[in-house]
Amino acid sequence: MVEISTPGATGAGTTIAKIIYILYLVGIFIALTGLVGMIMAYVNRSGAPRWLQSHYRFQIRTFWIGLLYLLVGAGLTGIGVGWLIILGWLIWLVVRCAEGLRYLDRGEAHPNPATCFSLSIMGKNSEDFHPAASALKCRDCSRKLAPSRLRDNFHPLFSPCG
Repeated sequence: MVEISTPGATGAGTTIAKIIYILYLVGIFIALTGLVGMIMAYVNRSGAPRWLQSHYRFQIRTFWIGLLYLLVGAGLTGIGVGWLIILGWLIWLVVRCAEGLRYLDRGEAHPNPATCFSLSIMGKNSEDFHPAASALKCRDCSRKLAPSRLRDNFHPLFSPCG
């Protein structure tokens, strides 16, 4: 599926991304829906506009990192700490899905799809935690880029000047 669109647009692509976030939340109760959501994210990622690809990447990472948390938590339930890890996974998943849905509803790319923890929902900017972001330069004119300019254009290789 190829959708030519710009941030702020709605359509089938955003509907699918929204369904994937909802499937992940339903996956708390019915595990198979999380797997279906991850497969949908992989299938739809390549034909999506760049800003929507950030959501699919965020969703794919949410699945794999969450699976790791669950496996570690399940392995440690015998000594009790596993239940705390599973509770942490539950909170983490809800926060990540809420954050993704918030950006999707605004028609924005996820500003940091490679993150493991969701800090922007708490009012923190990703550049506060990545000082190297302030040293990036435009690939066309070598001007120093403001972190907000990077976030608006989603990818540092995308030329904000041209």
